Amino acid sequence: QAHLPLLYRAPQLTCADGRSLDLDETPIDLSAADLGGHFVYGDLKVTMPETARLRWPALPHNPYKRDGSAELPQAKLVLAMPFDDTDEYTITLTHEPD
Repeated sequence: QAHLPLLYRAPQLTCADGRSLDLDETPIDLSAADLGGHFVYGDLKVTMPETARLRWPALPHNPYKRDGSAELPQAKLVLAMPFDDTDEYTITLTHEPD
């Protein structure tokens, strides 16, 4: 499974159906179908492959801490894509101005 991290763009995202999800301590693990096929993150619309999942928070390894733990401000929003049935995915990124 591959993970595509997205740079921080906003403290929340908007699903295709208009629902707003806050990027806080609450974990998110949603399929493309759960999101309606796409989401808007800041001014970026991300159209996901059917088998991808959106996950939050993905905490990176922190080389400056002895135990390697990271805090929420270092978290990334990631698209998780399994490569069980395919060798290629298409993700469409579209600029969505306010």
